[in-house]
Amino acid sequence: MSSYKIFLSYLIFVVLLFSIVIGVKTKEVQKSEYKSVGNEYSLLNFGLGERYQEVSKVMKDPDSKDEVLDDAKQKLRVHFTGGEADYLITSNKKFKIEKTINVGDDLEKVIDNHLELDLFEYKADETDEQSYVYMIVDEQSVVFEVKEGKIAKILLAQEEIPVVELIGALNEDLATDEFLEMTDEELLDKSKKLSFRIDYEKNNRKVLSDEFQQYLDAGLLPETPLPIGYSEKNLFGKYGEPVYIFEGKGEVEFFYYYKQFNAFVGYNEDKRLIEIKFPVNIPADEFEKIHGDLENDLDLGDNELKLTEENGTITEIILKEK
Repeated sequence: MSSYKIFLSYLIFVVLLFSIVIGVKTKEVQKSEYKSVGNEYSLLNFGLGERYQEVSKVMKDPDSKDEVLDDAKQKLRVHFTGGEADYLITSNKKFKIEKTINVGDDLEKVIDNHLELDLFEYKADETDEQSYVYMIVDEQSVVFEVKEGKIAKILLAQEEIPVVELIGALNEDLATDEFLEMTDEELLDKSKKLSFRIDYEKNNRKVLSDEFQQYLDAGLLPETPLPIGYSEKNLFGKYGEPVYIFEGKGEVEFFYYYKQFNAFVGYNEDKRLIEIKFPVNIPADEFEKIHGDLENDLDLGDNELKLTEENGTITEIILKEK
């Protein structure tokens, strides 16, 4: 075979390979397959991961600067890394998160209507009227810029971008080297937990039910399918890593709070579950009337039941390793 034919064959192969790559890339952002907590594809006709050239075509009148496209008419900014859209910022009231959250919404109402979401609020100064509320939903990051209690802007991003970088994109004055060096964990420590709410009434009903002692006999607490000794690895693998982490006491290194359990699970340094705390708000005499003196009468083998009582009210049901 002549060198010309070899070169021609190689050229055809490269063209085909490039076409496949482009085809795959295009497929990733096709409307029928695109998934997002926002409505950017139906509203703006593009999604995160789209190439710069494609986004610039569908934006009405974009201004281009460095790795950013701005569209004043749509109140939209799109940021690119490596030629692909990795986050957008908008004050367009038609843009929605989780189908119902949009610019102009009252933050307190958003919290009340979406208790399933884990929302955190960062303020550079407690006296500031402006704050940044963030959450991770379905492998995407969402940040709300909040002014005087209402959502002023929404930022939607791919999850791998640090939240401090996203907040810095909303407020360049905050984007100092010191701020941007913070890890997400450090930011979390400096943030207020907005949606951390315990459903005491639900727990009260579970504890006062006839089934409560059956759970204890099985070495469990109501609707918390975690036996004492359950490994941290299995917990994270089955239920995901916890959003809410609290420092433990005694042999408990950390308590993890899971909304689906409405309980705190305590792990020791060996990554074993050794204590479960079930927060309640039950008059002690009402508990005793239904269950008797369970704390002293019940034999749970290697485990034990403890009740935390304050001013005649039981505040915690604790199942722990002896």
